[in-house]
Amino acid sequence: MTRTYETTIAIVFSLIAIIILASGASSLGIGAFESTDFIFEPNKKVDITVVISNSLDSYLPIVTYVEGETSEYFTLHGEPNAVLSPRGSTQFTYTLTMPEKFDTPGEHNAFIFASELPPEEVGGMAGIIRIGRKVFIRVPYPGKYVDITEFNIYNPNINQKVDFSIKTINRGSIDIENVYADIDIYDAGDKLIDSVITNSLRGVPGQEIEIKTDWLAVTKPGRHKAIATVNYDGETVAKEKIFNIGSPSIKITDIISNPIQNGSVGKIEIGLESEWNLRIDDVFVNLIVKKDNGEKIADLKSETINIEPWSKPRLNIFWDTNGVGTGNYTGTVAVYYLNETETAETVISIVPLSANINMYINYLAVFVVVLAVVVGVLAVRRRRGPRGYYIKSFK
Repeated sequence: MTRTYETTIAIVFSLIAIIILASGASSLGIGAFESTDFIFEPNKKVDITVVISNSLDSYLPIVTYVEGETSEYFTLHGEPNAVLSPRGSTQFTYTLTMPEKFDTPGEHNAFIFASELPPEEVGGMAGIIRIGRKVFIRVPYPGKYVDITEFNIYNPNINQKVDFSIKTINRGSIDIENVYADIDIYDAGDKLIDSVITNSLRGVPGQEIEIKTDWLAVTKPGRHKAIATVNYDGETVAKEKIFNIGSPSIKITDIISNPIQNGSVGKIEIGLESEWNLRIDDVFVNLIVKKDNGEKIADLKSETINIEPWSKPRLNIFWDTNGVGTGNYTGTVAVYYLNETETAETVISIVPLSANINMYINYLAVFVVVLAVVVGVLAVRRRRGPRGYYIKSFK
């Protein structure tokens, strides 16, 4: 068997395995009755019960097991195998017996898994579905140590109070007397626009500490960044988060549509304005023209452009009115961007061709009269001599 043939077979089997995995990715679910995040205590025992559910309309044989760094400390109560009934569930209970000590502080983990049984071997790959629940054993750091577990920002609207919530946890081995945060707020250009400070709390080892503050968002809409620096008894830890004040917006500022000569190609010009501090890509304008009875007679689109922050571009739409007929028509203009839309209406007039010709004839007549007067004045001036005397010619 050649190397090329073997490679082809391996690729085919891999694709089959991926299809099998994808087709059943939602057949199993896993949950737990209690938290699976524990603070280390020497020789401590805890029971962990996981619930395995079947989302299929058929029976599903499964097996449970533990993998990971701390898997040796888990003991299963009962048999590892079970058959899930259609849309049914079952439970497995493990006892976690923590060791006398860990050599290093920090996070030590294992996963409780459930998978289909038996596995189907496809080209050396197991075509099975498995899901897992992570179990944390956290060994306190010597002294004082704080982690930021969550940094949340609520109600980010212009000229309103934005709420900041920072959840921390004392992962050290001793009490912390003073935990607070400085929050710096930056615009999209990384320019510092404001700073606020949270309340201050204390916390014992293993305790979650939530500190809060708010900020009045007197700023332009757009993307912003907040950097929270948590201070605890002379030490610091930082976390940043990107958030939006308001939402991306493009306004239609004006629509210019001069009367269009019947049968010609008319131009409709649309003015736009970005109210966002980042570039907005793939923006275009659509124009739908209808008669008074609601019948659609044209569906037109502009070119697609990228709009720079705070810019005011203009887009053109061209309408071939051949065969449309004269009259006033209702046009609905819509600008499309980032799955958002803003609309405005206008009236588009198509005028008879003769009206335009008559207008041009009138302009031409006025021009001829003015030209005749100018020529007459010049002729009279040529016939005058010095100081206004007329010059008589003699033959």
